[in-house]
Formats: sequence, C-alpha cells, structure tokens
Amino acid sequence: MDYSFEFGHFYIDTIERLLIRDGERITLKNKAIEVLLLLLKKSPAVVVRDSFMNEIWPDTFVEEGSLTVSISEIRKALGRGSDGRHYIETIPGRGYRFIPEPKRVIISPSVQSPHDFPTNQPPQSTTERAIAVLPFINTSSDPSLDYLADGFAETIINRLSHLKELRVKASGSSFRFRGREAAWSEISRELGVVAIVTGRLFQLRERLIVRIVLVDAISGNQLWGEQYDRNSSDLIEVQVEISAEVAKQLRLRLTGEDERRLAKRSTDSPEAYRAYLKGRYFWSKRPQAGFMKGLDYFRQAIDLDPSYALAYAGLADAYGVLGSWEAGFLPPREAATKARAAAIRALEIDEDLAEGHTSLAYVALHYDWDWTSAEQGFKRALELNPSYVHAHHWYSHLCVVTGKIDKAYEVSVRALELDPLDLIVNVHLAWHYWITRDPAKAIEQSLRTRELEPDSLWCHFFCGLAYEEQGRYVEAVTQFKRANELSTVTTFALAGQAHASALAADKPSAEAALRKMEKPTDDHYIPAYDKAIICVGLGDRERATRYLLQAFEERSSWMAYLNVEPRLDPLRDDVRFIELLKRVGVNF
Repeated sequence: MDYSFEFGHFYIDTIERLLIRDGERITLKNKAIEVLLLLLKKSPAVVVRDSFMNEIWPDTFVEEGSLTVSISEIRKALGRGSDGRHYIETIPGRGYRFIPEPKRVIISPSVQSPHDFPTNQPPQSTTERAIAVLPFINTSSDPSLDYLADGFAETIINRLSHLKELRVKASGSSFRFRGREAAWSEISRELGVVAIVTGRLFQLRERLIVRIVLVDAISGNQLWGEQYDRNSSDLIEVQVEISAEVAKQLRLRLTGEDERRLAKRSTDSPEAYRAYLKGRYFWSKRPQAGFMKGLDYFRQAIDLDPSYALAYAGLADAYGVLGSWEAGFLPPREAATKARAAAIRALEIDEDLAEGHTSLAYVALHYDWDWTSAEQGFKRALELNPSYVHAHHWYSHLCVVTGKIDKAYEVSVRALELDPLDLIVNVHLAWHYWITRDPAKAIEQSLRTRELEPDSLWCHFFCGLAYEEQGRYVEAVTQFKRANELSTVTTFALAGQAHASALAADKPSAEAALRKMEKPTDDHYIPAYDKAIICVGLGDRERATRYLLQAFEERSSWMAYLNVEPRLDPLRDDVRFIELLKRVGVNF
C-alpha cells in the first residue's frame, strides 16, 4: 500500500518523491528527501543515527556530518510549525524524531482491490495487505448474544492474523466502529486498511444465520458476500469456511502451513467455544470485575473440553493480570502459580499456540523475573503470530526492564500500528514515556488517549504520574483522585494520590491513606508495594524499604521495574535497595 504524508501546509508524494507546500514544489536534494521520508515513516518513533546510515547510506563510508547537513536542509525548507517548533526534534545522543505525527493518506490509484489482480501476476506484498474485521451486528432479539457476535468477528481476526501475507487490525481498533456511522474510506484512513470484512449474526433457537460481506475500503465496492444458514452447532465450521473464503477472495498465496492454520479447530465443542468467547469478552472489560467473570467462563470452557488449549491460555491471562499491580485482586504468588500451570497446560496441548507462549512469558516476566525465558516466549509467540498484539505489548515491557529502551519503543509502536484505537495499547505508550523519563510525552499521550475513553482511570493515573515527575504535585493529586474515583476496588491510584499529596506538603492526607491500607482486612488483598510508595513520598525510608522487601516476598509484578521506577529514586543510594535490585535481577 502506498501512502502520501500530510503535515501542516505540506504534502509529500512518496512515489514521485515530491515535497509540496500550498501547491508549490519545494526543492530538496535526493538524500534529504530520503531522510525526510524515513522520519515520516517511523514517526512518532525516534530514528537512531545508525538507522539513517544503514538505510540511506548503505555500503558507503560517510561521516555523520552528511546526516546533519540533510537535517539542516530539511529544517530550512520546512521552517517552523504553528507552535513555533521545528518539525524535526533532535534527541541528544540518539537521533531524530519527526513531530507532530503526520497524517498518512492512502494513494488510491496505486491500490488495487483484490479482484483487480491480473491472474498472471503475483499478489501484493505483505505490507500492502491490510484488512479490518468490524464487529458483527447481533440482529437477534437477545442482547445477551452480543458476546457471540463479537467473538465471531474476533475469531476470524485471530485466524487471518496467522497468515504472513496479511496484516489484520486487532479488534481493539476495529471494534471502535461499533454503532458508528462511517464511510468505508473513513475507516480505511483511520485504520490504514484496503479491505474490510463486516457481517450480521442472527440466532433463533438452533438456527444460526450469518451474513458476511468483503468490501474494497477504497472504492466501497463489494468484493464478495455470502449468507450461511446453519445449525448453531456448526458455528466453528462456519468460521473456518469464512476465514478460508476471505483469504481466497484476497488471492493470498497460502502455504500448506497457512491452510492448516486456517482449518485448525481449537475445540469441537460449540458449548466450550461459546464459554471461551464469553471469557475473552469479559476479560477485556478491565479491571477486576471483568477478569473475575472471564475467569469463570474460561473454567467452564475447560470443564466442557479439557483439551481446549485456548481456554487454558485465557485462564492463564486472567490469573496473570488479577495478581498484577494493575488489578491487585489476588496475592501475586497465588496468581502466578495458577497462571503458570494454566499456560503450561495450554502448551502441552498445543505447542504452537501463540497465546500460550505469551501467557507463560508474561508469568516469567512479572512473577518469575526470568528475563531469558520471557524473551524466548514472546519471540516464539511473535514467530507463530506476528499480529498478536498482547505479545508485542508485553514484550515491550520486558525490553524496558532489560534496558532496551529503543527496542521497547519500537515494539510499542508496532502494537499501536496493529491496534491504533485500542485503549490499553494507547495508554501503554503513556506508561512507556513515563517510565523512560519523558513526562511531557506521557502527558500528551494520556490526553490523546482520553479522547478514546474520557472516563478511563488509566489516562488519569498515568497523567498523574507524569505531572508528579515534572514536580507538578497539586495537578498530580487531582489526576490520581479522579483515577481512584473511577476504580475504588484497587489501591494503586490511592497510593499514587497519597504519594503526590506527601510531596505537595499534605502529609496528613498521605498518612491517613497509609493507615487505611495498613488496617487488617479479610475482604481483599492490599499490595505491600502500594504502601511502600506512600512511605517513599513521606520520606520514611525505613518503612518504605520494609514494605518493598515484603513486596518482594509477595512476588509483586512491580519488582520487575525497580531499576526504572521514577518514584523510587530517593532510595537508590540505600544499600538495602541496591541489594534488592540484585535479588530481583535488575541490577543492569
């Protein structure tokens, strides 16, 4: 797929390699054009100096001065943006970044619909094949079947995402168009796709009717459509047929392995499959309430089919997150034990299950602190399914832990490309900026993500962390307070609020929050790490260290980030803290 780029008053044609401002051509030397194109393609990521040298001056000995000259030429040609800043930002010691992120516009004339391919020519390359599967519409009178419509579309996404010639947008983005009136071309622009699958699902007792359409997203022309009228017990078989037919209509060159993956059935039990769909449906409703419902449905699926590998992977994900800092519902040791066992069982049943490798790697990262096993697991998952967003997302966390910051950012951006409208993937980028000490970018990303979901506790929480890092403690307290209001069953937002309050000279509020957390309760687990954070804000190094050691014994997922967590900076010269870093294995 070919793109042009638009930013400010500028337009750049990537085919003709022309830079135009308000209809007038701007002359740039060839190498300067190449530098600009590379920056635009990688935006908003930082392009390191070595990347420029390898891609623009390969097999040629040139000094870095050549790059500096090209950057200078581009800056002179572009001038400054409406905010008074240069379009290209220098990142000291690393490289350059193009700001703001340009608008990518598909160049329609060069994009052929699947039926336009001449039969004597090969299909387009992998990067040119991007497709979105929109949420199916439940036309039954029973709204409780929404999970089935969503799950039907999700399963087709998962099947197609295994095909190496195809890029499939994840459901977190495509499902944002639920109930939204949008032209095909608008969806194409927002998601960067050339084809769209959409459908309707109707169930009446044992009868299942699925109407499906494949649309050329550029022209809006229907490329293929079909209606399936089957018994509801044939649900899985219908999905297999639809996935294979979509691949056929897109004229993909399928290998034997591709065909095997498309035809693969994770379970032969429609009832187990429905329970699994409900599990994933509720698992996506973060935090605890959804995870707990998801847990119950994954168990049901396993009871119905004890050899259902995907259900075990779902169970592992539910337990894994329930014990992590973002949920804090189960003691981490308990959660890790159950998550690990479920992930291992998933891989015993199906060693080629990307979800299983990802689930086990998540446990290795956050609970076992086994960086080697975690990396092997995430990489294996991405070999099996390069479009699996959770693998990209959690792999980026591992890269931060092990000090591979550029790689972490690259993987985070890849996750965002696969799922550009997903709330968690977007707010994850804010987390990345915060934990890598770029609070301004963290605030910007948090505010941008809030446009997707105004009442997301995550946007307020990470915005609060970033304000705090900038020393804007009162503003941080306001953000943490709102996050706490949006999730009263967790304690990490309350801990954040108390920490910021202490730094804002309101120690009584911080001490009151700490007393509340220290009060014995049988209702739910309260993480020792959250108590430690409040003590750090209060300047009580003794109690902070004691609670951190307790968090270590609990196997808190926060332990993986001890070496990079900004709020722990006041403890970094403490010998007990240094020893703790060694025990966790993050003394890089």
